[in-house]
Amino acid sequence: FSNLGATAVTLWSGVRRSALVGNTFRDISATGISIGMDLDQHPADAGHVCRDNVIKDNLIAKIGRDYHSSVGIFAGYTEGLAIENNELADMPYTGISVGWGWTLEPTPLKNNLIRRNRIHNVMRLLADGAGIYMLSRQPGTQIVENYIFNIARSPSAGEHLVSAIYLDEGSSQIRLADNLLENVPMGIVFHRAEYNTVINNMASFQGLGGGFL
Repeated sequence: FSNLGATAVTLWSGVRRSALVGNTFRDISATGISIGMDLDQHPADAGHVCRDNVIKDNLIAKIGRDYHSSVGIFAGYTEGLAIENNELADMPYTGISVGWGWTLEPTPLKNNLIRRNRIHNVMRLLADGAGIYMLSRQPGTQIVENYIFNIARSPSAGEHLVSAIYLDEGSSQIRLADNLLENVPMGIVFHRAEYNTVINNMASFQGLGGGFL
């Protein structure tokens, strides 16, 4: 998927047991892959929830060329989504973003897996984002064995947050383990996030505002 004027692939609503494996996404105007885009926090029909999908072994680079707030992989209210073994690089904003709604209330978000991704040279323009960015309560969700490196704060970012992993408002019941975070402005940031488990993560950070919060 290359030289596209909008998002490359969107799995909008009710998509189940589908897989995007071994693709290249490059020079995309907006987001590389979007899933769960109806953004319904309490769907009347449970069949609208995207469940048990896989995004694996993809190269996603030079995303958000025209729409700078776009991300490499975006997931809204998803259940059982596996994002594994992807490489994400050269983006103005966040690499992987999972969750929506800024809430501690129960939603369809649960049991998502972000594992063994290689994320670097993201957040090259904007702020308030990360290599991996999370929102809202996500019981059973895991962020494990990712390598996030070489993120530099853009001059336009000012003093706003730029980190390797960012658990933003409502992010809870998420397990973070065995992630390596190297040469990043901040390591793991928690903002109004609670009841998370953090085990055996390692970081070298640039000291701009601290490391683990």
